[in-house]
Amino acid sequence: MGDSPAPAADDLNTVAAEVLNRIVSGANARPAISERTSDKISVVALLNAVVERARASRSAKLLKPLADRLVAGYPNSPTVLRLYADVFAAELPADRLLVLRQRCVSLSPHDTLAIRQLAELHFQQNNLDAAIRTIEAAENAALYEEFLQFKLGYYYALKGEHEPAVRMYMNALRKQVTQRTCMNLASSLRHLGRYEESAAFSKRAMLMQPQDSGVYYNYGNLERERGDTAGASKLFRHAECLDPQNYSITWNYSQSLMAEGDFARGFEKYKDRWYFKEFPTRIRYPSITNVTDLAAVTGRLFVYCEQGRGDNILFARFLKHLTQAVPDHVDLTVECFPDLLPLFQRSFPSLRFVPYTLTLPEGYDYYFPLFDIARVVGAFDVSAVDFPYLIAPSDGRRHLPDTGRPKIGLVWAGNPDFVHDKHRSARIDDIAPLFEDQGLSYFALQKGVDEGQIEARYPGTHDLSGELKDFDDTAWLMSQMDLIISSCTSTANLAGALGKRGLVITGHVRDWRWMTGPRSDWYPSLRIVQKPRTQPWRDFFHLVRDEIRKEADSL
Repeated sequence: MGDSPAPAADDLNTVAAEVLNRIVSGANARPAISERTSDKISVVALLNAVVERARASRSAKLLKPLADRLVAGYPNSPTVLRLYADVFAAELPADRLLVLRQRCVSLSPHDTLAIRQLAELHFQQNNLDAAIRTIEAAENAALYEEFLQFKLGYYYALKGEHEPAVRMYMNALRKQVTQRTCMNLASSLRHLGRYEESAAFSKRAMLMQPQDSGVYYNYGNLERERGDTAGASKLFRHAECLDPQNYSITWNYSQSLMAEGDFARGFEKYKDRWYFKEFPTRIRYPSITNVTDLAAVTGRLFVYCEQGRGDNILFARFLKHLTQAVPDHVDLTVECFPDLLPLFQRSFPSLRFVPYTLTLPEGYDYYFPLFDIARVVGAFDVSAVDFPYLIAPSDGRRHLPDTGRPKIGLVWAGNPDFVHDKHRSARIDDIAPLFEDQGLSYFALQKGVDEGQIEARYPGTHDLSGELKDFDDTAWLMSQMDLIISSCTSTANLAGALGKRGLVITGHVRDWRWMTGPRSDWYPSLRIVQKPRTQPWRDFFHLVRDEIRKEADSL
């Protein structure tokens, strides 16, 4: 005799419906299922049919009691365990849910859905390495599903490991060409500096789904990184039209506009920075900012600071516009970081400054961010200020020694916790070429990374880090120097605000404030020297050395 024929779908579905009703009505799952199995309907087939029918209902009232009773009767069924984990995912402790997902994969190691769910749970629990290991184990079992390859590439990209990410995305494309993979591949290629390939896959993704704002957003980031801010702005504008509530797009669009010098539109977009989830400062006051016309303000006005020290130095130029726009009878207070307060108070003596605090000071009628002054008063020519607009102290502090050579202030690295620090900061070994020129005297203003190391590393240099207690100290020392050489840090902003000549050293990706040319409208006294993407920092500092010499020769 031949094998028994498989049960007709209608027969299985009919039995599954009866069993489902019995279990939901209170029957024990195991007897309810066992009683209806036969040589035509296996336990596994009936379990799968019952679960599939229950899932189709999407009824929590049905799914929860069913999952409870099924797991009691069939604790080793991957189908049942997955149902239980799915239904109670929001209620189970994280460790218990993880055990369930791991058990599903252990019981059914070739189930790609179970593998995907376990990897995604690891990802949600901030364990990217475990997510990667989960999918790589599936690869070792020859489970080369397209979506698994895509997710593996995605997890590698999140770790910043874009070489393996590109390999995984390419593997996924060999299985199936999808828009999501083309878009993510374009992003990883951009991070690797493979711009032409990135552009090609961006365009391919755009053709596949022309209404996806993410494609235009990613392509805009590519064009901005390549230095085409006008092209980037067009792409960001298109992305914003497709997704006007996406503040990641608005944030990058505003910076692209400002980088190309369109400050009227750039400042208008920049006002929504508070709603960008990765905005680099806490959102303290957006809901209470209540000023649209400074001339109409009455009572007490509190102007608050945000972001970093360099940003506040940058926008402090607009404080004079503030005093001109606000009526004389208004009681005006400006918040300031404590280490900037003496410098700001000297530079703007008619204003009252108070130190920045974590909590909102009460008792004011109006609250307004420093960075929105230019937008509200229409100050779109950012260079139309009298430099210096910050005034260094002139009282007795340390005087630099007379070396008979040009004095060069030097900062080569910023805060390593800054998300883009790798694009702007060198290390102390990288700057060795500078000291091949014996005709200059270098004074290190470096704080944090490599602080206090320069004199031992490069004899003949001068370490001033111990003199720097606040920005007043830095400004005083800078006032005695001929040139300031700085990476993209608060020191560069301070040098520009003081009107000092110098060079700003940037990585291959510029911050928007340095714009696109050899000089920025924000700080005309500073010249921008930009490192090519693939050039090592040490090699780049040979070029920096030569540019410093050119500046020194023109003093």
